[in-house]
Amino acid sequence: MPSRAELLSAICAAPDDDAPRLAFAAWIEARDPGWAAIIRRQCAAAGGPAAAEDDAHVLAALGLAPGEGVIRRGLLEGVEIGVSRASRLLAGLAEQPLRRIDLRVDLGGNDEELSALVPELAALTTLRELEIDRRAHWDHRVRDDALRLDPADGGLALTLGEAAPPRPLVALLRRVLAGRRGLRAIAIDFAARGRVDADEVLDALVAGGPLPALTRLDLAFVDQSCRDWMRWLECRRLAPLLAACPALERLSLPMASITLDAIDHRRLRDLELGWLGMTPLGPADPDDDGRGPRASGLDFLRAAELPALERLAIDYQFEWYIPWSAADHRAPVEAPLPGLRDLTVRYSGDGDPLCEGLADAPFAATLERLELVGSEITDRGVAVLLAARARLPRLRSLVTLQPLDVSDEAWAELVAAFPVDQGEG
Repeated sequence: MPSRAELLSAICAAPDDDAPRLAFAAWIEARDPGWAAIIRRQCAAAGGPAAAEDDAHVLAALGLAPGEGVIRRGLLEGVEIGVSRASRLLAGLAEQPLRRIDLRVDLGGNDEELSALVPELAALTTLRELEIDRRAHWDHRVRDDALRLDPADGGLALTLGEAAPPRPLVALLRRVLAGRRGLRAIAIDFAARGRVDADEVLDALVAGGPLPALTRLDLAFVDQSCRDWMRWLECRRLAPLLAACPALERLSLPMASITLDAIDHRRLRDLELGWLGMTPLGPADPDDDGRGPRASGLDFLRAAELPALERLAIDYQFEWYIPWSAADHRAPVEAPLPGLRDLTVRYSGDGDPLCEGLADAPFAATLERLELVGSEITDRGVAVLLAARARLPRLRSLVTLQPLDVSDEAWAELVAAFPVDQGEG
């Protein structure tokens, strides 16, 4: 006979299949024949008044009020309760195939209770979704923190609304990852404003050891208010993360103040730095003093060891968030990336130096696509691009709109010499 954990996992893996539920009913019958009968009855029936009565019975037996839990054919699948009630009830829900938990933080705040729940939440092997409502938004549909797991696809998604560590959800992340080193994709969204410390999260990812199967890591900012705020990541722990993810092929970071001497990875094929979203509007609360420090800027690209890199995408965001230097605008074309095929440089406030360095870039002979959308280029930059045409033999797409400081005559020459793409690219 399979164990309880194995039966619950089977129910979560196939929620529409009655067979695992009936197997669980057989397993539980000796201890709770009434519950076993409810499971069998609901598997055999198709809803109706009897099912509603059964649901109410199961909820009451678990100490839950009507509306606090979702019953699916005799078993609890989801709960929506306050943190204080969860601290009293969660241990008793461990025998349920609980896939989703919605926690509401009290208006007065109860982070200590939430932190105390972390071990019990981590022990719920069937948990797939956790959402925490910190009451930070008027819209009750907005959740501040969330954790989602997709064992079938090997994916994990995390949303963090807290601005500063320690974060209870990051503590949970550490425990969850301890038993899931086979993840293939991780996406982390930050919803806070101002300086956001990413190192606690990066350290949590590798605290349990290497992630040998991880091929994709995406960090981003989310905007639950549909506005763009002054915010940036403080990132000092990239090197240990890259060392712990030997199979990583894609890394994406939002606006970030990065401290890094050099970037070194054997398998990385796609590196995104910056915002890379829709047309930027700039922060709704502009404040030069609130920008992130330059830190290493993009100097780490000049000492890069990225033999597999095929795509490098950088969104400078017109220096709204990070005070880029002239050296940072030249760094992409000075990076030793001999296999680079796609270079995207968006919203650079100094595009001419980049154009000047392109002809002598280590990847000039392999570059197939160049995107300069939103970058500030003048006729001088166009002239050096035209002079470098012969050194870009494989370039098949130059993605850009006519910059404001480029004359119609210079633009016509560029379009005649290059395969210019003015669409989505």
